[in-house]
Amino acid sequence: MPAVLCTLAPASTVVLATAEIADNLAKAITDWLADPTGDHTSTRG
Repeated sequence: MPAVLCTLAPASTVVLATAEIADNLAKAITDWLADPTGDHTSTRG
């Protein structure tokens, strides 16, 4: 099982971006499941 470290902004910032964070996390997991050995380095901001 790969280790994953997610560092987010202060809670007040995270609350304002909850939908965007959820969408990007879901996309990252979907991409990884489709190709678990691929390079999934993200440069999204």
